[in-house]
Amino acid sequence: MIQLSQPRQPRAGLLCAVLLATALPVAGLAADAADVAAFVGREPIARADIDAAVAPAIEKAEREHATEVRQLDFELALKRAALVEAEVSQRLDDRVLALEAAATHLSRTQLLARLPAEPITDAAVRAFYDQHRGELNQPFERVSNDLRTLLADQARSELERAYLKSLRAKYHASSRIEPLRFPIDPTGPGRGPPEAPVMIVEFADFQCPFCAQMEPVIAEVIASYPREVRVVFRHLPLESLHPLARGAARAAVCARRQDHFWEMHDALFAHQSALADESLKATARRLGLDGAAFDACLRDGHPETEVDADVVAAEAAGIAATPAFLVNGRFVSGTVPAATLKDLIDDELDRRHRTGQLRTAGR
Repeated sequence: MIQLSQPRQPRAGLLCAVLLATALPVAGLAADAADVAAFVGREPIARADIDAAVAPAIEKAEREHATEVRQLDFELALKRAALVEAEVSQRLDDRVLALEAAATHLSRTQLLARLPAEPITDAAVRAFYDQHRGELNQPFERVSNDLRTLLADQARSELERAYLKSLRAKYHASSRIEPLRFPIDPTGPGRGPPEAPVMIVEFADFQCPFCAQMEPVIAEVIASYPREVRVVFRHLPLESLHPLARGAARAAVCARRQDHFWEMHDALFAHQSALADESLKATARRLGLDGAAFDACLRDGHPETEVDADVVAAEAAGIAATPAFLVNGRFVSGTVPAATLKDLIDDELDRRHRTGQLRTAGR
């Protein structure tokens, strides 16, 4: 009888050796996976080397992300506060207008219509055009009618604002909502008495045209409230937009060392086309500063440190544009008329007065 041969089974020892030979590299790779980023053939690229190479870029991205988050939080807080304040203001205006309408037997429309509006003169239109010629970038004849309408609307708005303000005073109407405030250290050169009840901290950029436009407004505010308001200047050079702004800020710090900050401040804003280093040195000498000391200061690191401190303070609050103002911590952004700042100042003084009355009544 023929017997068929059975398939030969591999020996156990050989099978174990094969399995062990294939398993060892896998286990080794698993153990070293955290340390190796890649292989080129059998040559590893260490993960630590990769991490070290990208660390600066990651840190920069994290800082930028944190700044963006602060700015978004800042903007959201402002929007919330603005919505609440606008609603309160509208209700106050509606209420005092209703009271005045009942007292005079006139409708609200009639009350506002009888406000004496002065005509806009040709000289006023021309003056506005000359002030904003660079922004308009069109011939006067083409925009004069639109400018007249704009000025008339602004005048009408200011007239109504003043009238409603007088009605609030007449009927003792005022908001009790505590405004949103951002704590900012008033560190820096200031104008006005240090003990003034209203502190305005201004963040500005010497190459920013809108900051220059606000200078007459700030001067008007200081003149209107010589004992009640102090204005403190802090630097926020927007270097991505204004490459000469940081150098101008450093020049202002150096001028402050010689007690000529405000003279330099005014000169820089008055001549924003002269902010290169040689022009700054010429300005310092024209203002009567010690030229050699000024030049040495520009080469020093101290002005840079002072400017950086202001920039960090602005970024920490979420402020990213100029001009920016904090009126006792209440934020105002961009170019605004003097009336806007005066309204805030009057409200702060009124709140201070009411608080004093409450304290006196509570004794």
